[in-house]
Amino acid sequence: MIKELFESSFFINHPKRDCLNINFIEHPYKGNFSLLDEMACEGCKLICSPDVQDRKQLQVSSKSDVYVMKLDQVFNILNKAGENCDFMMDDSVIMALVEMTCSKSEYVVSKRQKAIGQLYNTLQTICVNKDVKEHIDREKARFVIFSWKDTSLNLPHDAAEESMIVMTEMSDEIYSIDNVSKFDFGFKFKEIRFPDILNWDGLLNVESV
Repeated sequence: MIKELFESSFFINHPKRDCLNINFIEHPYKGNFSLLDEMACEGCKLICSPDVQDRKQLQVSSKSDVYVMKLDQVFNILNKAGENCDFMMDDSVIMALVEMTCSKSEYVVSKRQKAIGQLYNTLQTICVNKDVKEHIDREKARFVIFSWKDTSLNLPHDAAEESMIVMTEMSDEIYSIDNVSKFDFGFKFKEIRFPDILNWDGLLNVESV
């Protein structure tokens, strides 16, 4: 899938060290599955369950095989770690770039803006390569996805935090899992809030506003 393009072609535009062997890891999923950013979990100061199932950040349902690659693998080689989104998902018909976060609700606006920047930087970097860009352009549906898990529901907070949460909730009342907007590079932007489920196959029929 897409990992072979990165291994064989991508570093023509982004030269790597000659001694470096490239062998990226890509996982196929089908049916109901979930994703989490394990590196973010390791550095998180919040107390979470040791059970991986309790720490999942994005739930996905798909009837087809979806190939998922962690993009840190690519950007670490470029010495641009932190400028990329978390995952690339692809089944040769649909492609999605995913940036996910766990956040208290009052910080989600800034988290969303940061995520949009990382999604844009990822596309800007990978689309320089002709082969990767041609592969992307052949996809029938292309999405960038901001996935958010609200940790404020599980944490104690004082009166000031309470009022901030109320304000945030009021400003975010327009959220809907069906909302989609236009993005750069021919992609569409979609936000998924846990525990909402991303219907992968349904992305083919989504129209942007």
